Amino acid sequence: MRMKNIRRYLGLTLLMFAVVAMSSCIKENLSEKSDKVDVTLSFNARAGEAENESEGIKTLRVIISDESDNIVYRFFQDYNDNQTTKTLQIMGMKTGSWNFYAIINEASLGLTEGDFSGVTKGSDLLEIAVENEGQIIYFPKSGENITEAIPASGYLQNVQINEENKSLTINCTYAVAKIILNIQNNSGMDFTLNRVSFGEIFQQGTFLFNKNGELPSTSPKALADGFNMSKKVIPAGDNTEALVCYLFETGSQPLENGFTLALESDEIPDLGVSHKITVNSTENYTPYTLPRGYKMQINAVVNIGQQINPTFNVEVLSWDKKTINIPEFN
Repeated sequence: MRMKNIRRYLGLTLLMFAVVAMSSCIKENLSEKSDKVDVTLSFNARAGEAENESEGIKTLRVIISDESDNIVYRFFQDYNDNQTTKTLQIMGMKTGSWNFYAIINEASLGLTEGDFSGVTKGSDLLEIAVENEGQIIYFPKSGENITEAIPASGYLQNVQINEENKSLTINCTYAVAKIILNIQNNSGMDFTLNRVSFGEIFQQGTFLFNKNGELPSTSPKALADGFNMSKKVIPAGDNTEALVCYLFETGSQPLENGFTLALESDEIPDLGVSHKITVNSTENYTPYTLPRGYKMQINAVVNIGQQINPTFNVEVLSWDKKTINIPEFN
């Protein structure tokens, strides 16, 4: 009888140990599961529907650092569809404070994997500068000479990731500005446009990420330059989009000589005289600057006297927002 009781008590004791052990395992598993979440990232670039093919997404690099700013995740993807709506999901990301950096179409700035592989701190990405070197000119470029899509970038720092905050939006901005030149030809004759000049507007470098108009200290001041047009014909009586071009932002300080425009044409030599441009802004911005993610639209008129109308209709405004969701990486 005593042996039966001993076996009974021993069985109950072992059962209790098993229950305690199982409970401990369950708690541990629940704890492990609760400190990880699936994160969805969306990227909103300051642009409307791509006005040109060069404004679509060709490549995307996403770099994520932890609360100590050490880089933990690196993703890269390229695309052939030129779409502007995609998503990125990160499975099982640990909860806590994270920093997110996105670089779109890096090749247009001459950047490659090697420019990022040696970076170990996320904040160091904000110090990456891009500058023209000798014959290597990243920008300015006309739309027809763009071989790599337009660059954009954006970041979020000190984001608390948890069950309640696991869907993020990162606002990206094109890393260049844009000029659109339309010409209304009221001269009564067709003419050939050989060159367009904007005066001293072209900077030679910028930072990869937006630094509120700050430019690399090694970059010289803005230079005068222009675009050869391959003898573009401007038909009489038509309003023609003569040029679309992209350039580095001008910086936070107004350009000393403002904005100017000169057109070179064999048929109408007087168009080569440089005219000062007065800007009508639709937004609050510093006059005679051209920030990244902004576009300047110039509507010029060549009148019957075969001269440029000295009063231009010019607007400087941000590209309308568009959503850029990045597809899931394999």
